[in-house]
Amino acid sequence: HLKRVFVTFRPGDPRATSARELLQRLNGDRAKRSNPNCKLEFQVDDSAPAGQAYVDLEFTDNDKRRILTAGRTVGDIERVIE
Repeated sequence: HLKRVFVTFRPGDPRATSARELLQRLNGDRAKRSNPNCKLEFQVDDSAPAGQAYVDLEFTDNDKRRILTAGRTVGDIERVIE
């Protein structure tokens, strides 16, 4: 299970689509019910370089991973979470 998720992206960046979709999914009722203790944080950064969106994942076993989302689908990211 996830302990913490941090998502950051530049608004309007087409390479950040999967980051935005993941944020939307994790903020939904289904995700909140399945993992109610997960802390979800995000930053919309107008000054971030295009193509540099990322997701930081922290699992309950304290494993940490950073995923650059450009070129990845939200399904690719979800497979890392599973």
